[in-house]
Amino acid sequence: MESALALKKLQAKRDHPNDRALRVNLEIASGTWSALLLHVNDEWAKRDVRKADELIRTAQLAHFVKSPYAKDLVCFSAEKGSDNAHILLAAYSLATSAGWEDDSKAAEWLSKAVELSNDSGPIKSMSLKDLVDRKPEWDRRETVTWQKIHEGSMPLFAAAYLLNRSLIDMYLLPALANPSEQDPRRCGLVPAYSGARQSLPCNYRIVAMDATTLLTLAALGLLEKAGDTFDVLVIPHSTLGWLFEEKQKVSFLQPSRVKNASKLRDMLATGLLKELTGSTEVDVDLATEVGVELASLIAETQVNNNEDKRQRIVVRSSPVYKIDSLMEEEADLSVYHSHLFSCLAVVNKLKQKGQLTAIEERRARDYLSLHEKTWPHELELSLPDGAILYLDGLSVTYLQHAGLLKKLKPAGLEGYLSVQETEEIDELLRYEQLGTEIDEIIECIRGFLEAGIKTGKIRVGRIPDLVKIEELPVRNHPTLTALDLGNDVEAIFVDDRGINQHSNIDNMAGHTPILTTLDMIDSLYSKHEINLDQMFDYRIKLRQAGYLFVGITKNELEYHLSTISVADDCVVETAELKAIRENILRIRMSHFLQLPKESPWLDNLMQALILTLKAQWRSEIDEVTASARSEWLLQCLDIRGWAQCFVAGDSVNMIIHGRSAQIMSLLLAPPDIPAEIKEL
Repeated sequence: MESALALKKLQAKRDHPNDRALRVNLEIASGTWSALLLHVNDEWAKRDVRKADELIRTAQLAHFVKSPYAKDLVCFSAEKGSDNAHILLAAYSLATSAGWEDDSKAAEWLSKAVELSNDSGPIKSMSLKDLVDRKPEWDRRETVTWQKIHEGSMPLFAAAYLLNRSLIDMYLLPALANPSEQDPRRCGLVPAYSGARQSLPCNYRIVAMDATTLLTLAALGLLEKAGDTFDVLVIPHSTLGWLFEEKQKVSFLQPSRVKNASKLRDMLATGLLKELTGSTEVDVDLATEVGVELASLIAETQVNNNEDKRQRIVVRSSPVYKIDSLMEEEADLSVYHSHLFSCLAVVNKLKQKGQLTAIEERRARDYLSLHEKTWPHELELSLPDGAILYLDGLSVTYLQHAGLLKKLKPAGLEGYLSVQETEEIDELLRYEQLGTEIDEIIECIRGFLEAGIKTGKIRVGRIPDLVKIEELPVRNHPTLTALDLGNDVEAIFVDDRGINQHSNIDNMAGHTPILTTLDMIDSLYSKHEINLDQMFDYRIKLRQAGYLFVGITKNELEYHLSTISVADDCVVETAELKAIRENILRIRMSHFLQLPKESPWLDNLMQALILTLKAQWRSEIDEVTASARSEWLLQCLDIRGWAQCFVAGDSVNMIIHGRSAQIMSLLLAPPDIPAEIKEL
């Protein structure tokens, strides 16, 4: 607050770019992002005296805070910086983020940026072959990085940097997507916790929280409650700046693509377009040559339908290249020519059917002339009346941009989208929804931090050594800089397996414990801040989100098993039991479990399952229920399912001797079992 007042007095005396930059940085670092709108308004009023590079930065802020001057600032900065490729490229990127990249001005900016670029960038021309030549090196880098993620030898924020992805993309996005995924094999895992950890006490007054901890707590709705548990929270200095950058990346899909996908879904819902079922057998050789999508559409044209005599046509621009030829060799599709037409053929038919005005026709022809070629046979053949049109992704893009898709049905044409296209539509809309959820979580964290900083409940840590930051860009990441706070706090919360596999971090004050949100949830329960139902529910939510190595106890298993019903001698699986089983299954199918380092998690899991299974055979539980529960537990118990996690020599011994030991353990009656049960 004092810094803001001092800056305000300084700006009243002078107008300096460093002061303006400081104002922006203070608003970002304090979480008062809405105040940036006032800065944008001030800069718009003084746009004539500002340089292009500062204007484009203001335009970026304007886009972020949804200022009404955003587009005007982009255009104004591009005009002032018309001889600067960096500014023109930034202007085009902002246009893309805002969803108006098809504007003629934006196209000119990109074209001019390409023209002004040189060997040092910002845009480099490269052939497809050059890109492919670079792929093996990228694949190697990606493979090595993922191997380190699986091993837990690299923090996730560092891995995200190497993979050109954001931490939220790798951490929060899968956590939000997993609960709605029906197939556990398609769920991404979140490496938040290490299997080598045991639960630790959390009786501290002053603690630090890293970025991953804030993300987990916000996703669980626990930020406020967790904050009230401690006297003081300390966050790394870069936390809100990092969060600000992440919020700008939330629109990871072009708004125009999402908007188009939404329109296509509406057309499918209203019957203007239809979906293919993908039930027709596809020629494998053709699919290898031209891709599965086009091959499946061509296969539909070959179906002999005696009831429907309408001609079946694939709308796809010419030429079609072999997918492994780097666009250098055309595929020979002459045998299918009578079923292949370009988008221009659709324009001709719509014109013939009176569906296009002269202006609409001219606009469509001008656009298509730049993007496609017609098939040679179209000079002799025309699109037949009442045809069934199978549209591939490229054709959908062209026809939608030209505004022709909604005119197919009125012209008596029946348009079908490929399976791949409808799947992409659903993915785009799903990711858009996830983007909204991510934005809400970011705003939740920002509001929590802003309020805490104002009251003094939350303190901002020291700025790290700037020299180190310049040496390594990720050095300023709030997960890494949280570890620098060890001298100022009693404990540090980090939900990154690459870090919390260690129980503490050494510093000048000695050893500072490293804790996780699992420890915090246990602490909230022990302090009666949450009840038993809530504690178990939070752990279930973490498993549903795909968090690794959420430990399980006999008490938790018995708690969830006690609520189930039995039908046909089988457990009717609840959402809680399903989450536990699928989380175990997903970890088993992955490469994350590192043995023997993370054997504590596996040992505890096996012990909890065995003890829970034995506990079912009590007099108060009927035999049918006990048998059904035991069968469910046995599905999760078989140690042989973890054979791939052991090193080569140990895996065989584990299958033979480990399974035998497990069976012997099951045969041993618990020491506290009543004598009458033992006799059974």
